[in-house]
Amino acid sequence: MQYLLIFFLVFVSASIFANDDNQNIKTAIDFLKNQQPEAAYKLLKPHYDKKTTPENILFILGVSAKKIGKLTEARAYLEHLIRLKPNAHRAKLELAQVFRLLGNDTEAKKYLLAVKASNPPKQVMDNIERFLQAIEKGNVAPKNWQLFTSIGWQYDTNANAGPESETVSFFGLPFNLSDDAKPIEDQAITLSAGGYYFTNLSKKLKWHSSLLVNWTAHERLETLDSLVVSGSTGLSWQQNNQLSLGLSMIGDFVRIGYENDFYSASFGLAPYIRYAITKQLSFNVNTTVSQRKYNHQRKRDANRWTIAPSFSYSLTANTFIKVGYLMGQEDAELAYFSQDFWGFNGTVFHAFDYGISLSANATFLNTHYQGKEAAHNQRRHDKMLRTGVSLSYRLKFIESDISASYSYTNNQSNLDINQYDRHQLFLTIRKSI
Repeated sequence: MQYLLIFFLVFVSASIFANDDNQNIKTAIDFLKNQQPEAAYKLLKPHYDKKTTPENILFILGVSAKKIGKLTEARAYLEHLIRLKPNAHRAKLELAQVFRLLGNDTEAKKYLLAVKASNPPKQVMDNIERFLQAIEKGNVAPKNWQLFTSIGWQYDTNANAGPESETVSFFGLPFNLSDDAKPIEDQAITLSAGGYYFTNLSKKLKWHSSLLVNWTAHERLETLDSLVVSGSTGLSWQQNNQLSLGLSMIGDFVRIGYENDFYSASFGLAPYIRYAITKQLSFNVNTTVSQRKYNHQRKRDANRWTIAPSFSYSLTANTFIKVGYLMGQEDAELAYFSQDFWGFNGTVFHAFDYGISLSANATFLNTHYQGKEAAHNQRRHDKMLRTGVSLSYRLKFIESDISASYSYTNNQSNLDINQYDRHQLFLTIRKSI
């Protein structure tokens, strides 16, 4: 398949650099580039030894044997390489195709999921998703689009983010909160639908677009029901296996409750850059510059920017961790809506066998507001901690994914009206085509 050939070319380019004096390897690579896999196979086959053969020769032997139909041998070479180097993700992608050709979709999917769990570059991730879809549908032809829909249920111990204290201070005086201002537990049904599309403009340049619609309907707090439509479109550039970058236009439309008009709308730009420091470690920077408009609170209209650097590291073929930092600013006409914020976040993910995966995450956010409201004698300052865990499972009989999640949020504030905590449970079934 074309995208696997791209992986191979990236790999062998690195091999040439690392083995500049090895003429046999360079010649074998040239044979493969010129569509002569049998010549490459015959050249390197005499150099194979179960104990001493280096990784690059094992890879080239595996690829060339696959191309000439020696699938059992190809499997042996690639499995040997993976035993020597468990994080050889390109070899796993080649091996997945070998198993696909051998008719063993279970093993092919196993290796694809292993590479997917390593948090590869976006272009590689997209290719893996299409390969997985092809396996599910029994057709190796990839597609450049996907549609998905989901239905979910959620439970919230404090859906309205009500304060912990029953008495709060306004204008220096204590006030007892009414029942509708105190924490209210509620449950809701969620529906979502969306999709994405991309097309390759060249070998390195890709245009991609996405659209997502989310609808939430509460059982009790209908005033918090929401409809959110968000989308993006832009370009991404894959310079090589190490460097990729992109720029997207982003926007969203939000309606709260059942008013006829919208609550807010935003639009902006989202540049990103990703650099693979090693095969296991990558550095990422995601940024946004946007403007939000409020329909009935025009003095709350704000310009916003964020920058979020992060590191991703593959501990094993099925496990990765990601840690990041976030900082930004929102500037509104009313100073008490303007804010500066910074924080940290982290995620741990592990893919088990049989389509089961588990992830855990934590986020800390420190927010300083630039002005004070008339009812308070100091500017608001919040420190929020959110933690969560999610378990998902692939339901093969309906070709869908089911996930269960739990989230805890604790917001500490110098203003007692903004101090709260909440527990949330989520159950979601998602179907993709």
